Amino acid sequence: MVSGAFQGRGGVDPGRPVQEPEAREGHSGGAIQGAAFLQQVIDINSSLIFAKDCQGRFTLANQAVADLYGTKTDHLIGKTDADFNLPGDQVAAFRRANLHVIDSLQDLFIAEELFTDAKGNIHWLQTVRRPVLNGDGTVSEVLASATDITARKQKERQIEHERNELAHLSRVTMLSELAGSLAHELNQPLTAILSNAQAALRFLAHDHPDLEEIVDILRDIVRDDKRAGEVIEGMRALLRKTETRYEPVDINDVIGTVVKLVRSDLLNAGASLTMALAPGLPRVKADRVQLQQVLINLIMNGCGAMRDNVSADRKLYVSSELGESDDILVCVKDQGHGIPADDLKRVFKPFFSTKPNGMGLGLAVCCKIMSAHGGALWAANNARRGASFRFTLPAGSDGSRPVT
Repeated sequence: MVSGAFQGRGGVDPGRPVQEPEAREGHSGGAIQGAAFLQQVIDINSSLIFAKDCQGRFTLANQAVADLYGTKTDHLIGKTDADFNLPGDQVAAFRRANLHVIDSLQDLFIAEELFTDAKGNIHWLQTVRRPVLNGDGTVSEVLASATDITARKQKERQIEHERNELAHLSRVTMLSELAGSLAHELNQPLTAILSNAQAALRFLAHDHPDLEEIVDILRDIVRDDKRAGEVIEGMRALLRKTETRYEPVDINDVIGTVVKLVRSDLLNAGASLTMALAPGLPRVKADRVQLQQVLINLIMNGCGAMRDNVSADRKLYVSSELGESDDILVCVKDQGHGIPADDLKRVFKPFFSTKPNGMGLGLAVCCKIMSAHGGALWAANNARRGASFRFTLPAGSDGSRPVT
């Protein structure tokens, strides 16, 4: 059985509900022969083409649909998704989508939806659903066409996995450069904890110890312990090998955390850092650790570019603001030697480095990270001296993943 969901030879007029045509005799011997020919036409299409009535029963299906359901096209007719061994959540999702089309009388585009075939394999489908109208304007059926995008999704996941592996390798390499700074950041609170603990023991050895003084000492110990814990957790987060996690992030908070991590390196290099962070910025949907990785790279590169400057000229500036397109704009500006014009784009190429012992991975990975977040990273020389690295991130914390 073939539904009357197609309009003559012209097919479906895009953007309009389909009108149910009246059955008519064809040159090949009538409506039955015409329906059989139409079934052959849709069967050779690799896309999933099907129609369902208002009760969710199949009225039309091509061979691609039947193959996924593990049956024949004529066995689908009159059946609903619930008649097959599909997960309940998928059956409910398909039903909701059809009801939305019926109620709204509008097309419904679904970029990604899951379907489990008769063999238990999971497919990703991209689907368009369209209402089929009767002559009186009521809906008789929902016509749909779906494309199996499973291969594309698998390729995207493979690319994301490889990008995460490269990002992790870059973080491990970067931490070797930060080892001295992190050791110093740990040594300070540990030394304070030891000194306070020894002082507390001396107070307790008195016949009448000052309990208030001991309480203050214990508070200092707790504070320094938390500080050491934060440093260790920061190191673990950078070393951790995990999948990308997109969540609402305060970019100013990320910048502040990074500045604490590199503080000792800046002091050792005799460099100062000034922050100009715009208050009240919208959150961004991002992976916090990867953003930290980008900022650490840019700050450390800026610090290295000023190595030959006199101490008074070793100044870094980090700023955040709302960009012209309502995105978040972050800038790391140094007063170093700048970047030769020919190298402005090459600095983001893998294995290109201006450092004697550089691997050329840092900026290349940063560029990929920003692209995966739906943003961009670029460099430009300043008007007077030095260079600026800027990146943008789409603002918003609605729970949706950035476009990649």
